[in-house]
Order: sequence, then C-alpha cells, then structure tokens
Amino acid sequence: MSEAGPDWRPCRAIITHDDGRPPVEDDGAEFEIAGGRLLLVYFDERGAIIFEGREAPDGGFALMARSRPRKAHVTLRGAVLEGRWHEGDETGSIRVELLEVGR
Repeated sequence: MSEAGPDWRPCRAIITHDDGRPPVEDDGAEFEIAGGRLLLVYFDERGAIIFEGREAPDGGFALMARSRPRKAHVTLRGAVLEGRWHEGDETGSIRVELLEVGR
C-alpha cells in the first residue's frame, strides 16, 4: 500500500445465491491485499458491499461486511478469489476474478 492511499485493483465479482436467484455480477469491483489484510468492494442488488478481513490460519481470508451482517471466507488461487458467503439464512458462493494482480 502506498502512502498516498490504498492500491486498489480492478476485479469482477460474481455472487451466486443458493436459493436459485440469478447471479449478481459487478465488473467494476475493486480489491486490495496488503499486509495479510484484504478489502473487497462490489455492488449487489441491495447496494455496496465492503468486505474486509485478515488472512486466516488456513491461508484463506475471513471477511466481514461493514454495511450488513454478511460474512465470507475466500481463498486466493492465482488470479481468482473463491469462497462462500452467508448472511442470516441466505448463503451462496463468491468468485472474484482479478483483472490486475499486484506486482
């Protein structure tokens, strides 16, 4: 992360719901990974989701949304973050395709 602020990277977020609703896709999502911390911002059908969290012991990232009681666990494999999310009784999967990986 630079002193000027976060070093945001563009990505595409694809959010699915286990109840069969159509997936939500945001081609303008952004993320930052620095110092074992991950920030992810995307929009779904209810507005902005800002996830943040730290690297978990299993090597993935345990994330909590700032704006609602949504949690997720994602793993970074190459240029893709993948995992599961839950919010109350709602569950689904999350896939984030990184369009530019840090140097």
